[in-house]
Formats: sequence, structure tokens, C-alpha cells
Amino acid sequence: MKMLKTLIVILIAISTGIILGYHYKKPNEGMLAHALSQSSEWKKDAALERIRARTSFFELSTNKPFTGEDGNRYYSGYGKFHFNWVAFFMGTISVMLIYMILTKTILLDLFQSKMKRYLK
Repeated sequence: MKMLKTLIVILIAISTGIILGYHYKKPNEGMLAHALSQSSEWKKDAALERIRARTSFFELSTNKPFTGEDGNRYYSGYGKFHFNWVAFFMGTISVMLIYMILTKTILLDLFQSKMKRYLK
């Protein structure tokens, strides 16, 4: 039973890390060069947010296919986002540390004893 709990917590930690890595994805050099060509700071931020809004949550590429007037298929976009590995590891390690703190201390027992009267 304890092994199953640990496995579930590891899966939750990795899932949390993946979600955070995609949520905080970083723009690549091409996108930053495009943003730097804007005249003011708020336009730079708006340009990056516009590119981020045009991509889905789990999508890193901004290249969109379109058919040209000559019938050939072309791609337009500003490059790719980079998966944020720092956010992935921070999220994963945070969930694992919280689990370890709860299981290795009396905090979990205190919480369960307080909640027991409400769960009856």
C-alpha cells in the first residue's frame, strides 16, 4: 500500500512538473529578436504574449502551415518555445518534498486527527 502511495505521488509530481514546464515555456532567440524590434517595452511584452496566445498549451512550435498562391505549402511563425526545465524540476521536487515532510513528521497525524471528527 505504501509503495502504491509513493508511486501515485511520483506520478502527480511529474505531472505537476510537466504542466509547469509548459506553462512557463520560454521564447527562443527568434521570438526575442522579434520582440526587441518593437519600439517600447509594453509592445515587446505584448508581442511575446501574442505569440504565446497563438500557441496551444502543450505546443512549443509557433510555425503554422498555409498554402501560398502558387499552391505550395509554406510555414509562418517566429520559431519554437523552449520547455522550461527549471519549472519542471522545481514543481516535481516541491511535490516530493511536501510528501516527504508530511509522511516523516507528525503533521499528517495531526491533520488526520483534526479532520476525523468532520468525516464521521
